[in-house]
Amino acid sequence: MSDSLEDTLLTEALSSVAVVTFTKRDNTTRVMRCTTNLNLVPSDKHPTKQNANYSPDVYRVFDLDISEWRSFRKSTILKIESGVNNNGETSNNG
Repeated sequence: MSDSLEDTLLTEALSSVAVVTFTKRDNTTRVMRCTTNLNLVPSDKHPTKQNANYSPDVYRVFDLDISEWRSFRKSTILKIESGVNNNGETSNNG
């Protein structure tokens, strides 16, 4: 899969609620229910400025379970589940 298609699919998944499984820096696996959709982020948690240390390999997302911003590297993603509702359940698409 090309990087641009992969980026597009990841961006689309994160525009709603997605469950992302990735490898952390300490080599443990993390499963995070997250979004980049500000309509799903409490207004007091909205970003106040752009990230000055932008990297195209790093995704900054809002962790819906702990109500905090977190980030992960695209290269560490093991699995993405999109179509997840706010309770963490995936929709039945077939």
